[in-house]
Amino acid sequence: MTKLKSILTDSDLLPKVANFAAAGGALLLVIIGLMQPWLAVPVIQDGGFTTQDSHLTLFFKLALFALFFLFLIASKGRRKGLGKKLSFAALLSLLTIIWFPSWVTMRDAKVMGDAAWLQQQHDNLTWLGGDVYRAHSERSDGWGGGVNAQDPPSRLALYRPPDGSLSPERVTDWIWWLGYGPGFTQFVGKGWFYSLFGFSLGLTCLIGHTWRKDLRAARLLLRKLSSRGGLILFLLFSVNLIIIVKTGRSLKASKASLTLGDHQASLDHLQAALHSLPSLKCDSGVLRQLGYLDLKNDQTSVNTHLYAINHYEEEGYYGRARDLLAKTTAHWESLPPNSTRELLRHEVRVAVNEMNSGRYQQAGQRLDRVIWRNPTVLQARFHRQLIALHSGELAKCREMNASLIDLYRFFKSKNKRGVIAASWLMLAQAELDAGNVTLAGEARQKSKGL
Repeated sequence: MTKLKSILTDSDLLPKVANFAAAGGALLLVIIGLMQPWLAVPVIQDGGFTTQDSHLTLFFKLALFALFFLFLIASKGRRKGLGKKLSFAALLSLLTIIWFPSWVTMRDAKVMGDAAWLQQQHDNLTWLGGDVYRAHSERSDGWGGGVNAQDPPSRLALYRPPDGSLSPERVTDWIWWLGYGPGFTQFVGKGWFYSLFGFSLGLTCLIGHTWRKDLRAARLLLRKLSSRGGLILFLLFSVNLIIIVKTGRSLKASKASLTLGDHQASLDHLQAALHSLPSLKCDSGVLRQLGYLDLKNDQTSVNTHLYAINHYEEEGYYGRARDLLAKTTAHWESLPPNSTRELLRHEVRVAVNEMNSGRYQQAGQRLDRVIWRNPTVLQARFHRQLIALHSGELAKCREMNASLIDLYRFFKSKNKRGVIAASWLMLAQAELDAGNVTLAGEARQKSKGL
C-alpha cells in the first residue's frame, strides 16, 4: 500500500506513464513491421493481384531478431546497463533498416527489375508527353480517347550503370545506387515504414528513460550513440561504395577490351561487373552488350537474340525483328526472368506500332498475349482498353478498366489518378456507344473523381 501511494504521489508519474505507453506503441509498430512486407511489387496470384517481397527481406528481419538476442545475452539477465544495451540494439536495428534499400536494390535483380519496369510504364503513361497527357488529348475518334499511343522507351534500367566518372556531381545516381530511387520508393512496403518508425520511437523512449534517471549518463549515452551510429552507418554504406567502385572499374575494363577487339576479355569483365552488382542484369543495355559479346565469341544465347531484335529495329528491318521475336518467345518457359521481361517490352513496342498504324486487331491479339504472360503490364492493359473502345468490345473495355484500377492500388504516386481518370473516360465512351446512357454517365463522373 505504501509503495502504491509513493507511485501515485510521484511527481514524475505522468512522464513515466507517457514514456511507457510510447514504448508499448514502439514495440507494437516493430511487431507489425516484422509481419508486413518491406517491399510490395505487384504480381498475379490465384487469379488476383497481390504483392511480392524480396527474398532478402527475411534475412534482414532475422538480423533484427539476432541483434536483440545478442544484446540480451550480453546483459546476463541484469537490469543494470540493460537500457544502454537495448539502446545500442535499437540503434543498430534502425541503421540496418536504413541500409535495406541499398542492399536490395543492388542484389535482387528479379524483384527490383519488375519494380523498375512498372515504374517506367507508369512514367510513360503520366509524364507530360505520355499517353494520358498527350495521346488522349489527340481525340480524333469521338470524345473519349485518342487514337495514338506513345512508344515505350527502348531501354529499361533500375539506375544508370556506375561507369565513367563517379564524382559527387552525380548525386542523383548516387541516391539511386544507394537504394532510394523510384523503383524502391514507389513500392516500398508498409512493414519497412512500421519498422523504421517503431525502432526510432523505441530508441527515443530508451534515451528519455535514461535522461530522467541520470542527466549526465543520458548525455554520455547520446554522444556514444551519435558517434558510433555515424561510424556504423558510414561502414555500411562503404560496403555499397566499394561495390559501386569495383563494378565501375569492371565496366571500364570491359569497354577498354572491346576497343582493343578482345571480345572474350570484354565479356569476362562484364560478367565480373554483374557478379559485383547483380541488379545490372535488368538493364536492357547490359543484356544487349552481353548478346553482342556472345555473338562475337561465336556463342548463341537469348541475349544474342535480344541484341539482334534491337539491332534489326534500329536498322529498320521490322519484319526480321518480329520474326526473331516470335521464335524467341516460343521458348518462353525456359528463359530467365530478365530476358522474358525484355521480350515482353519488345512485344508492347510492336503492339504500339501496330496500333498507330491502324492494325487494331493485330495489336489487340498481341497485347492479349502479353497480358496472359504477365498480367501486371500496365501499358498493355491501358492500350488494350483503347483498342477495345475502337473495336466496340464493351466487355473487354470493362475488364481492362477494372484490372487497371485494381493494379494501381499498389502504386503510391498521386499522379496515378490521371491514368485511372483516362480509363474511366474510355469506359464512359464505350458505354455510351453501346447505348448504356446511365452507365456512361456514372463512368464519366468517376473520371472526374466524383
